[in-house]
Amino acid sequence: AEYNAAKLTTVSTVASSSHNATVKVYASERLEAKTATGGKVLYCTEPNILRSAVTLFGGEIELL
Repeated sequence: AEYNAAKLTTVSTVASSSHNATVKVYASERLEAKTATGGKVLYCTEPNILRSAVTLFGGEIELL
């Protein structure tokens, strides 16, 4: 599954992804991202605050 919110600008975003799903977000100030079991969280800008966690069989959290 893929969720693309890259064109929706937010100040603060909480995103999680698992089971090979991909989430794309645009968080201008704060991003809290979690992945598990091969999930991906991709973000379009470098937010001022980035909190991330990769758990249970890994995943990816990275800048597009």
